[in-house]
Amino acid sequence: INLERKLEGIAEETQNDISNCESELIKSLKSLKDHLSESKSVTELFDLISGEDFQSIGVGIYDESNKIIAWNNLHSLKPERMKELLTHQTEGDSFFSSSSLISSLSIFEKLDEYLIYLSIPLEKHYKIRNEYFSELNLSHNLSIRTNSELKIIYDNNGFLENYGKPKFLFPIENVKKNVIGYIY
Repeated sequence: INLERKLEGIAEETQNDISNCESELIKSLKSLKDHLSESKSVTELFDLISGEDFQSIGVGIYDESNKIIAWNNLHSLKPERMKELLTHQTEGDSFFSSSSLISSLSIFEKLDEYLIYLSIPLEKHYKIRNEYFSELNLSHNLSIRTNSELKIIYDNNGFLENYGKPKFLFPIENVKKNVIGYIY
């Protein structure tokens, strides 16, 4: 029973962390949409998304042809991935997006002639030895807080085929109750 409670606590804590990030994304998306409803020049877009409100969120703004027109320093989506996302993800639903360098919680939405892509970095998959590098590892932070060895799979497809059957496995859901990843 004690182990069962601990596992439930791990699942709940993970889901709370992801839900908090998702709430931040949704709030930032609404704020950005409010600002974009007024016509903005490219310079004004860069100024807006480089400001304090978006310092912990990656922002990419695309035109009608899905060409990026404004971005900030945390935007990590390669241009060729945008077309793939539009066919595999649902507009307005948060999802995990991963590359060889970073995993993020992401969301996108269309607004008039713009497509807005926001992301919150969750894990860096690299290390650099210098005074400016700050490690980012949600799996590690959760492991420390729960006194357990945990890993997050930032994908909802083919988990068991790729990783085998773990001792425990919990789905991570977005606000719309869609499974977007797993913790094990």
